[in-house]
Amino acid sequence: MRIKLYRNGHRADGQKFIVPETWEALLEKASRALSTATEPFAASRLFDDHGFEIKELEVLEEDDLIIVSAGENFVAVAGGLAPADNVSTPATRQALMSPSDQSAPPPPLSLPPLPPPPPPVPPPPAPRRRHTRVAQLLAGRP
Repeated sequence: MRIKLYRNGHRADGQKFIVPETWEALLEKASRALSTATEPFAASRLFDDHGFEIKELEVLEEDDLIIVSAGENFVAVAGGLAPADNVSTPATRQALMSPSDQSAPPPPLSLPPLPPPPPPVPPPPAPRRRHTRVAQLLAGRP
């Protein structure tokens, strides 16, 4: 499977290569691919082009655009990927389209009004007061 790697915060000069068998081999290969003679690079984290961190090789798909960091969080770049990058995934193409290219968003969801709340439950009736003499007799007092 082939993917294209970009250094975090940069969207030019992506590197295409075949995904190796292990995560460690992928990080090592990415480190070599994104290092320069003047600026070494040690890959430790991968993100998709939307900024979601990738932690397993199994989630990678053919022609994915992968952002590689040396441990720092994902850095979004204004304007997205460079136009010369021949973006091939539908989600990435949609994200890079100008607003005039995209179809209008769907109208907001309209829900029917809620029914009125039920009437409040009346409190229970107050206990009936017993006649004092009856209460005394019941209590065993003469």
